[in-house]
Amino acid sequence: ADAANSAVGAHGVGVTLPIHAIIVGGFVDVNTAFTGETGAALAIHVQGANDIISSAAVSGAPWSTIGRKAIVPKANTPESTSVKCTAAREITCTVATEVLTAGKLTGYLYYLEGVASA
Repeated sequence: ADAANSAVGAHGVGVTLPIHAIIVGGFVDVNTAFTGETGAALAIHVQGANDIISSAAVSGAPWSTIGRKAIVPKANTPESTSVKCTAAREITCTVATEVLTAGKLTGYLYYLEGVASA
C-alpha cells in the first residue's frame, strides 16, 4: 500500500489469526498488477515460508495480471493442504530480491477455530 511495503523484506498486513486457527481455503484478488526491479518476487505466508502463496517473480504468474489467484490451502482438501497456526500469527507478504514498483492485492483466507493438538 505504500513505499515502505514495497521494499525487500517481510511486511505484516495488520491481520493476526488466532492460535490453532486452521486455514482451509481462500484466494487473493490482484487489484493492480505487480511490477518491480529485475528479479523482484513476492510470497504470502502465515505459519511458515510459502504456505499461502509460494514466492514467485512479479513478472509472471500469479502477480503480473489482475484477477483472482489461487492459494495453497484448498477447501476441498483441508486434510492435506490446510495450514494450522501454532501461535497467533500475522499474515505476512514477503518481497524478495528487488523492490516492487507497483502492485496491490486483497486477500481472503477462510479459517476455522481449531484446538490444541496433543
